[in-house]
Formats: sequence, C-alpha cells, structure tokens
Amino acid sequence: MSTQLLTAPAPSRTSEDQLQRAFASFERSAAHMVGAYRELEARAAAVDAQLERTNSTLQGVLASMPSGLVVSDPSGVVTLTNPAARQILGLDEAALLAGFAELSDVLGQPLADPGSSGAAERRVRRPDGSERVLFWTCAPTPLGGSLCVFSDVTELKRLQERERFAALGETAASLSHQVRNPLHALRGFLGLLERELADASISGAARRYLARVGTGADALERVVGGFLGLAQEQKLALEPTSAGELARRALQAVEGRGPVTLEVRGDAPLRVDALHVEQLLVNLLDNAHEASAGQPVHVHVQAQGPTVRLSVEDQGPGIAPELLPRLFQAFVSTKAHGSGLGLAYAQRIADLHGGTLRAENRPQGGARFVLELPADLESTSERKVG
Repeated sequence: MSTQLLTAPAPSRTSEDQLQRAFASFERSAAHMVGAYRELEARAAAVDAQLERTNSTLQGVLASMPSGLVVSDPSGVVTLTNPAARQILGLDEAALLAGFAELSDVLGQPLADPGSSGAAERRVRRPDGSERVLFWTCAPTPLGGSLCVFSDVTELKRLQERERFAALGETAASLSHQVRNPLHALRGFLGLLERELADASISGAARRYLARVGTGADALERVVGGFLGLAQEQKLALEPTSAGELARRALQAVEGRGPVTLEVRGDAPLRVDALHVEQLLVNLLDNAHEASAGQPVHVHVQAQGPTVRLSVEDQGPGIAPELLPRLFQAFVSTKAHGSGLGLAYAQRIADLHGGTLRAENRPQGGARFVLELPADLESTSERKVG
C-alpha cells in the first residue's frame, strides 16, 4: 500500500492582499484605541485635578465659614461637617459624628429633624453647661437626608438687650413723671378719704373697696419701681466673697418662708456686687417657696473650673414648655398677679457680672433656676455698666 502526501495549496495573491489589509486595519484600530485611551487618560487627569481643586476650595470654604454646617444621610449618619459646627456646639468631631442625630434644644426638640422648626432661634445647652442662642435652619436634602446651617447669635442677642434697656431707660424716666405724680396724688387723696370716713357709718363693702384702691395703688407703685430698676443704669460695687457665703446670706433673708436645704460642693471665691447677687438669689428663693407650697427647696453650690454654679430647685408644677424661651422677658410671668419684672431684672444682674441665668424643668418634677458666674472677674473695685 503506497502513502500519498497531501500538501496545502499555495496561497493566492488575492488571499495575501486580504490578509495584509486585515493586519493594516487592525494596526489602525489599535493605534486609534491607543490614542483614545491616552485622550481618556488626559481627560481623567484633568477631571481629577479639577476635583482636587474643587475639594480644596470646598474645604477652604467650610473651614472659613462662621456658621456651622452639618449634612446627614437618610439614616442620620453625618456625612459632612465643618469646624464652626464643632466650635458652636462644643463637640469634638467624633462626638458630633456619633451623636448629632440625638441632639435637641432646651425644649427637647430634635435639632437634626428638618421638619422640627424650619428657620428659627433655638436655645442649645452645650456639654460644658453653657447655653447658646442659635439661628438654626434645617432642610431635607434631595437624597432624603438633612442639611442644617446654624449661627451663634448669643452675643448679638445680648447687645440687642443692652440697646433695649437703653431705650427703656428713656421711657422709664418719662413714665416715672407721668405715672408717679398722679399716683402720689391718688394715694394722698385716698388717705384723706380714709380719715374722713373713719368715724362715718359706711358699709363693710365700701371699706373693702377703699382697701382695694389702696392695694391697686401699691401694686402700680411696685410695677413702676420694678420697671425703673430694670431700665436704669446699674453701678456694680465689686467685692470679694464666695458663692457659699452668698447662698447662706440669701437663705437668712428668706428664713421662715419654708424648709430649705443647702449643699456646697467645691466653694469658690468670687468678685461680685454682693448686694445685687444676694437679691437675685432671694428672688429665686421666694419664687421657689411659692411654687413648692411648703415642700423643701434645694439650693446647690458647685465650682466647675472657672465657673461657679448656684442652683435653686423647687417642688412645684414646673414651667410650661412654651413659656421657657420667654421666661426672662419683661412682663412675662407665671404668677396670676406677677409683674414679670423680677426674673428680667435677675437676668440683667447675671449679664452685668458676665454670667448667665437659665431655667429648666427637672426630670423628677419641679423647676430649676441655675445662676453661673465666672470665678475670676476683673480686679477693679467698681465698674459702671449701661
């Protein structure tokens, strides 16, 4: 049996041309792809550079913003914040990232909820115990999270209060002449009428009416006097004392009003106008005794670094939440016959000493008023504050 070898036919000229054209087309496609890839690389590098510049600009803007900014996702996780937010809220970055969703204002309203209050003033208590007034705006983001922007307007509010008191001073001077003069005349004629009728046979009702006129005149005198005290320029005669000593003297002044306990933890020296601060504490104690209706009032003194805290706690019904933000405004009172000037005057005394006065409801019931004073005031013996 013979073996026959099979050989492939020689490629034709046409096949070689087609193969060459295919290789040429492939080389052109490869070259085009290489060029396109290099163009994409260049564009990607340009985009990266632009993103880096944008991010750098954004970080610069966030760092220089005087307002705080916090952005969170739909689950409440903070995705963006800035240094001002941490400084205003008194939180470090880790605490802000972990706990922003749980923050609330002094009324218990959540800060991160975009539907809680919109744009409004919110009072916030920081971890160090200080209270700040913030202009707060919180809105939903397109992705379902929230964007909160807020500014610290505490000092602006204090400046506005000082300007308001300056205007009140002018009004008070006019009020003194326009109300007190006819009021004194009324009291004088009332005294004459009471003497004329002393021996007359008048009804018991008529005598009660006369007594009510006198009571009304006394109340009006107190309102005018309180208004003048609130509006007039104050002189603070500073002297060295201690928080514990101030509290003990205030307790002596209200002795007999009701049971009271005093706890002093870490007493600290102060330089204050003792007469004004003592009267402030007396006002708080009077209010606490009235609210407690015979139950014990508790007074606490505690030094915390450069700050001294004096708190007065009552056993009353507490303060209505809607009244808390306005409690220290003039003519706002929780009492049926109160003038609403005592707490406004007390807060002004606290402000003049560089301190704060705030009110809050205790979780176990009743109200707490907290006076915080700096433990190291300026060394001059007297300063004048308008």
